[in-house]
Amino acid sequence: PVRRDCFIPDFVTSAGAWIEVKTSMGAVRKDQFQEFIKVSQNSQNPLTMMFLNKPTPSELLTLQRWASEVSSSADDIFLKIVHVLD
Repeated sequence: PVRRDCFIPDFVTSAGAWIEVKTSMGAVRKDQFQEFIKVSQNSQNPLTMMFLNKPTPSELLTLQRWASEVSSSADDIFLKIVHVLD
């Protein structure tokens, strides 16, 4: 089940895609991110994580690990990472 207090995306596009905006990886909560991944998989709506500061390679690996912990298949993860600043 989805925790209602945890899944509140920042934006929803007209196509139904969800966008979550964070200043940096330090602002990402594991439980919230994993709820986003589960809901994205169940609905097959892609999730975009938009960061102000570019995540480091190790931070991207952390996101990948967190996603795989709640995913039945890595092929089913609908996640796009976008950053504004390098």
